[in-house]
Amino acid sequence: MAVKVSILVVTGIAVFSLCLPTSGFAQGETAVPFLIFSASPDGNGMGGISGSRVSDDAMASIANPGQLGLQSLHQFMSSGFFLPTTDWSPALGVNKITYSATAVNVGLNLQRVVAIPLPVSFGFGYSYINHDLGDYYIYNGLGQPQAMFTANEHSSDYTLGIGLDYYIKLGLGYTTKSVVSSLVPYSIQGTGRQGVADFSTYDVGLITQIPVIDIAYRAFGPLPRLLPKVDPLLDLTLGYSRNNLGNTRVVYIDASQADPLPRTVTAGLNVKLGFVSHVLESDWELISFMIGREAEDLLVRRYPAPTDSLGNEIGPAPPWQYLNGTGDIRFFDNLVLGEWGGNIELRKGWQLNVAELFYLRGGSYLGMGGQDYTTTGFSFRLGGILKFLEWFSPPVASNRFVGFVAQHFDIQYNWSEYRAADPTFPVDKTTYSGMNIIIK
Repeated sequence: MAVKVSILVVTGIAVFSLCLPTSGFAQGETAVPFLIFSASPDGNGMGGISGSRVSDDAMASIANPGQLGLQSLHQFMSSGFFLPTTDWSPALGVNKITYSATAVNVGLNLQRVVAIPLPVSFGFGYSYINHDLGDYYIYNGLGQPQAMFTANEHSSDYTLGIGLDYYIKLGLGYTTKSVVSSLVPYSIQGTGRQGVADFSTYDVGLITQIPVIDIAYRAFGPLPRLLPKVDPLLDLTLGYSRNNLGNTRVVYIDASQADPLPRTVTAGLNVKLGFVSHVLESDWELISFMIGREAEDLLVRRYPAPTDSLGNEIGPAPPWQYLNGTGDIRFFDNLVLGEWGGNIELRKGWQLNVAELFYLRGGSYLGMGGQDYTTTGFSFRLGGILKFLEWFSPPVASNRFVGFVAQHFDIQYNWSEYRAADPTFPVDKTTYSGMNIIIK
């Protein structure tokens, strides 16, 4: 039985690493790569851009805790969850592997309760990520199943965000994570040790939104308008985060064979153009188009063993190392020109917003190991429907209840899908759907 159990350990880890469609370079490089999967159903429609674009999605802070700081400037509470769990990499055709996330955030803009000169906000959030790797059997020496176990990984995250609005909007955030990776919760070869790792790590991030037209209004006064009470919209957004930090090594059984965390650095740039109406009590984004790019580098490097002139190994491979700084990310080349190179993963995406009612998205992903795929997605929002009714129906506009709900409550449904040119590629036909509830 001991031999069978040890084989299951190797098999479980191998199956897990094969199921990684969003980080080609991470395969075989780190443990627990599920920590860098994109958990945002709306961001996944834009090629996986979720940490560096302004989003009301409660799960955006999983990618960049600075998102919570930005959201707390105008949200009292938000909650997001998957509907249903995602079948992870269905093209593999092995076992039932699922992925899901849930997030709840609360925030307060201090200017609403205290007379302070600048809008300053604080937010607190909790999120839970669950990655189910399927069920496995333990066999005896005769090949007969004796027991079954479920391989599972999950993370409980607590986020603190701070927001500031002075000409530009700035969100800062910190997340601490408690992670459990239970690949084989069973005694390995009678040693009494299980293939389970339990550890903590943390993320830091920031995101800033630069409303170019608003800044121009403050500096030079109102600009000429094409229509009454309708202004042009031009926003630039920059995002930066460092994820899975700390000196923790992930140990399952033997400390001498510990693996690194999937430590990453991510930077992104987004541009949004459109028109916003001031007819209603709250601003209404009539139409907008956003394009974005996001680069991520895994800050872990493994080096080959030294060899002689004939290519024969002459010694052990050097130990793996964590890198500092921004790795191979090049701001201008990757985010402005959209060029891919080095060890980075490059995500590109676009979003069309129609009256805050319907959002259409598309994007692409290019990573190490030849991984590439395209993405599509869409969203529907209740807030856009209510604003539409307020604008076109005077009786509805005069109803205080409808006006209150339109200003303070919103429900959003998000859907996205990955598509690969090769139908056998693990990521092909992976879909995400989720609900987001917001109280402003």
